[in-house]
Amino acid sequence: MFGLLGLVVHQGWTYWLSESCKTAAQAAAFASARQAQLASNLTCGEGVTCQSQPADCPAALPAVPQNNLMAGCNYARANGFTSTPDRSVRYQAGVRNSPVKGPSPSYWVRFTISERGSSLLSKVLGEKFANARASSTAAVFAGTAGEGPRAFLIE
Repeated sequence: MFGLLGLVVHQGWTYWLSESCKTAAQAAAFASARQAQLASNLTCGEGVTCQSQPADCPAALPAVPQNNLMAGCNYARANGFTSTPDRSVRYQAGVRNSPVKGPSPSYWVRFTISERGSSLLSKVLGEKFANARASSTAAVFAGTAGEGPRAFLIE
């Protein structure tokens, strides 16, 4: 009976952890894309910040973000996620080579959040940690005539 209860608690904890990662990744990606949508243009280094290789959000974030990617990092922090030894908040962004299939956006951003949480049952089963990870991608598409660009959460 106690083994079954432990398994249920372990599975529930792992599910809750993964849903927390997913929520924070979605908030961070959309916040970053929304900030990019408001930029004067969608050119890397001019209106928006691009990052071709995944990079970690800094541990210390200013209250007012310097660019759209740091706005996403602030949203991840507001959802309880900052880069620590047990947590990872990573971002990647660009104007080409979108990581999702379908129409090519003018600008895209992806946040990946992972956490390594300790769990008693994991240790009993021979695992040291319960791991959770989630990625979310948001994009800005150029608007049609008379409309500005629009930001969407893609995945």
